[in-house]
Amino acid sequence: MNRRLADLLNTTSRSRLLVVACVLGLIGLALTSWSLFDQGWIPIMMAMSVGQGIGTLSFALFLLVVVVEVRNATFRPSVPVEEPTQEDR
Repeated sequence: MNRRLADLLNTTSRSRLLVVACVLGLIGLALTSWSLFDQGWIPIMMAMSVGQGIGTLSFALFLLVVVVEVRNATFRPSVPVEEPTQEDR
């Protein structure tokens, strides 16, 4: 399962996953906002179940892309390492 997920992330564009996460986040936000304007039981149930599920999926996709990028990143020190001089030895 882990290998299949790694293969999927290497072949799928991570920027496309971010776009999907953003769109899902906007859909979840719209469902949640709907319950603020219409106080019926259907909008409130949609916001609390479907809207929350879509928002959570959006956040999970975003975190997945962040974790993959951090694992693939090469970290360099921000301050160059100074070599000791003859006097310091």
